[in-house]
Amino acid sequence: MRKLLLSVGAVVAAMSINAQAPYAIPNAGFETWTDNYTAASWAGYNNVAALYGIPSGMLYTFQKDMTNKNSGTASIKIQNVNNTTFGADFEGIAWLGTAGTSTANAGIYGIPFSQNLNAFGGYFRYAITAPGGKDTAIIICQTTKWNGSSTDLIDDASIIVSNNTSGFQNFTQPAMNVTPGVPDTLWIVAFSSFWPTADSITAASSGYTSILNMDDLTLTVVTGVTAPVLNFVDTRVAPNPANDVVRFTTSALNIGGHFKLFDITGKLVLTVPVTSALDNRFNVESLPSGVYFYQVSNSAGEINANGKLVVTH
Repeated sequence: MRKLLLSVGAVVAAMSINAQAPYAIPNAGFETWTDNYTAASWAGYNNVAALYGIPSGMLYTFQKDMTNKNSGTASIKIQNVNNTTFGADFEGIAWLGTAGTSTANAGIYGIPFSQNLNAFGGYFRYAITAPGGKDTAIIICQTTKWNGSSTDLIDDASIIVSNNTSGFQNFTQPAMNVTPGVPDTLWIVAFSSFWPTADSITAASSGYTSILNMDDLTLTVVTGVTAPVLNFVDTRVAPNPANDVVRFTTSALNIGGHFKLFDITGKLVLTVPVTSALDNRFNVESLPSGVYFYQVSNSAGEINANGKLVVTH
């Protein structure tokens, strides 16, 4: 998986690793859906396909399940899809975040997060159909921190499921701290229907599409951790080239300042307030195609970053 490449500077934290506090995972009970293939705060190949004009019901790797659920009205059902229209098999997958739901977030996975994990829990149901019960599901829950153009794994509370369950099974997975520090991103990614004795296309076309359901996910974090001060070395703009919505990240020191866009003659064509280090957005649909230059300043008007943005229509 790709992630937006950020340059991360200093992370300041005060640690007190004693108490635990619950953290609300967005749509943790999978009760909020736009349709049978679009869950609020979650995404998969369903959503990526929609960007190319393909109805999500034709190419889905997860869907709403109102029959099998732990509580409420629905759970998320994840399984392989052997798509005869496209002549390929697509692995069952769903991830927390909105990557792939629009061009503005096509490469941004996970959600901003600034606490260390204590434990990851919830309910899962796994129905294996592969011969001999040889199938595996993986639910990844990790926190990471950007380190230049790469990421450091901070905490891991992932689980592997390789047995049939008669119904929903409760789990609590204690987190293991891999690298000291405070994270800036939370990942929850679930894979289903991997048959290790054959390629996935053969497995799916043979009907071996084991089903993973998840419901009522929970997360506890280590309290007493001061939210990190994210100080990006430079400002990053994506996508670039762009034709509609643009997202930029910048130093937290620039919050309260402005992102200004100039055309090639030096004329100011757009001013955007900096309200976040991780998520600032603006639209360039009304701007003519061409090369533009930007400056980012803090609340005092001091320019801390500059760069080039290409607009194409």
